Amino acid sequence: MTKHTLALSDAIEGYFIHAQACRLSPQTLSGYNWALRKLEAYLGPGTPLAGITSTQIRDFLNSLNSPS
Repeated sequence: MTKHTLALSDAIEGYFIHAQACRLSPQTLSGYNWALRKLEAYLGPGTPLAGITSTQIRDFLNSLNSPS
């Protein structure tokens, strides 16, 4: 039997289903969508959720403050 690994992109999709069911405001959903899609682009959509490290998150957040 193989262990299923949840991809970041699948986790994001699941989160938005939950967030919409919780009736978060459109502005909140838009902000979360922007941030999570940026993270997904930074790490790659096939990135296993369980493999994401605090260093990767820190580097991502630092990249948001870097000039493009």
